[in-house]
Order: sequence, then C-alpha cells, then structure tokens
Amino acid sequence: MKRILLVLLCCTLALAASAGNGKKSVHEQQLNALITEYTFHDGFEVMRIGGLGTALLKPLLKLATIDSQDEDAQKALKLIGQIRRIAVVDYSECDEKTRDRFSRRASKLLDDVEMLMEVKDGSGIMQMYAVSDSEGKTVNDFVLFAPRDCALICLYGTLPLEMLSELAN
Repeated sequence: MKRILLVLLCCTLALAASAGNGKKSVHEQQLNALITEYTFHDGFEVMRIGGLGTALLKPLLKLATIDSQDEDAQKALKLIGQIRRIAVVDYSECDEKTRDRFSRRASKLLDDVEMLMEVKDGSGIMQMYAVSDSEGKTVNDFVLFAPRDCALICLYGTLPLEMLSELAN
C-alpha cells in the first residue's frame, strides 16, 4: 500500500512539475493564520513542527535508521531532510458548524492553487496541492486536504522530484 501511494504521489508530482509553470503560492501564511484562529475550538487538534523541531527531528530519525538495511527508510530520511515545517490538523471532533466553516475557508485559500490530484475512496476525498518550480525539478509546500474526513496536512519545504521518484521505485 505504501509503495502504491508513493508511486501515485510521484506520478502526480511529476505531472504537476511539467504543468507548473504558472506558479501560484500555497498561501503558507494564510493557512497558518487559519489554523491558529481555530486552534482553541473544542475538538480541533493541531500538531505543528517548526524549523527548530524539524532540525532536531532529523538527527533522531537518522540515528533510528542508522543500522537499518531498509533502503526505503534511508531515502525517506533524505526526503524528510528537505521539509522545514509541518502542520497536521484533525478537526473531526469539532461541532458541525465549526467543521463546515473551517473546510470552506481552507478550500477558499486553496482555490487558486492548482490541484495536483483528487483521490476518492468511498465517500472520502483527498485533495493534493503543491507548487512546482519553473524547471519542474522541485515541488514546494505540499498540502493534503480531506474536507469530509476533516484533515489537513501541510508540508512546507522544497521536495526534489528525483528524490520522490527514487523513493517510489
């Protein structure tokens, strides 16, 4: 399953890179402001890892995989090294009004960003957004948004497509 998802993700990112010359922002500041605004609502769960946190996390992950013979773990570690900030939001425990309002506002912020892919699984939908550079070699600020599942995942950083494709193979 992991390998299928990674292959699907790499294919999508490669398509986005080739079509991504009309670069638009993922609105990192606006998304973070929206998350901050809702942080104190009941049932709104947020996990953020900032620059210092990711800097501290990278050596720990490296130490954990140092004896590993798993090449995928080593490649994933290199990829994680490119991420500078992470935000994970679960708002499924919020009241319906708050869930709907947050989903609408997040969707509105992502409306002018080119959607890479929309995956439907049963009744759930996962939308993937990112911005590629003009040469199509990197993807910046990757966002996964599942409004029906009440989840938002933001990976801020520059992810080289070559690394992603190596991980998928």
